[in-house]
Amino acid sequence: MSYYKIIIPSRKRLKAIKRSANELFPTATVVVAKEEAADYATVVDKKRIVTHPNLLGYTKIFNWCQDHFKEECLFFVDDDVRAVRAIMPPGSRKLSSDDILVVIENAIQAIVDLDMSVCCFSRTKNWTITDPWNAPIVPVQFPTVGFGIRGAARTRKSDESLIGRADMDWGLRTLRDDRAVYADIRFFFDNGAIFSGEGGNVGIVDEKHRERITQEIQRRWGRYVPTGNIGFQKTREVVAMRISVLRKNSTALS
Repeated sequence: MSYYKIIIPSRKRLKAIKRSANELFPTATVVVAKEEAADYATVVDKKRIVTHPNLLGYTKIFNWCQDHFKEECLFFVDDDVRAVRAIMPPGSRKLSSDDILVVIENAIQAIVDLDMSVCCFSRTKNWTITDPWNAPIVPVQFPTVGFGIRGAARTRKSDESLIGRADMDWGLRTLRDDRAVYADIRFFFDNGAIFSGEGGNVGIVDEKHRERITQEIQRRWGRYVPTGNIGFQKTREVVAMRISVLRKNSTALS
C-alpha cells in the first residue's frame, strides 16, 4: 500500500514519541518544528523526521501536512498514544505494532473500496458503551487520536481560528459534507488524558481561549454539540466535547 502515509505530528514530547514512534508505529513519519528536529533525532531515526516551518498549534500543522505530503491517504496519530487496544468483551487487549499496522491498513483499504473520506476508531475502550459485537462499524464518530483522510477530506482544511477544538468543527463539517465516516469501534487508540502533561497544545491554548472557541463551536453547530460531559471520560482533565449526529432512522427495524 504505497498510497498512504502514517504521520505523527509532535511538539515537545520526546519521551512520548520515543514510545509511540518506535514501539507502536515504527513505519510512521514524525513531523516536528524545524527548531526541534535535532532534539527529536536523539530518539527517532532522523530519516523518519520531516520538519515544518515552526508552526504553532496542531491545527496549523494538520493543514500544512495536507499540502506537503502527496499520498492519496494520510493517517494521523497523536504523539501521546500509549497503546492501541482491541475491544472485545469482557475487556480489551493491547496490540503489537504489526497488528496495529494491519488495523490501520484494513481501515484505509475499506474507505478506498467504499469511496469514503475518513476512517477512525472508538473513543472508548469501554465495550458497555459501544457494541463492537453487533455493530463493529458505525457511520458517526468524532475523528481524533488516530484517523485517516482521503477523497474530499484530504483537502478539507481545519479552521485555524479554533485551535484547541478545531478537530470538533472539522469532524462535523465532514459528517455534513460527506454524510458518514468509517468508524471501526472494535479498536481504541489510547492517549490518556487530554490537555495534560507537556507538549502538544499545552501552553498554546489557555482556559479563556478554550472557553471562547467552545462557545463558537456550539454557536455554529447548536444541538449537534451537546453541552454535557461524556460519562465514560470522567478521568479526563478537561471536559471533552462530543457530537450528536444521527445516521439511523429511528423508525427502522434494528
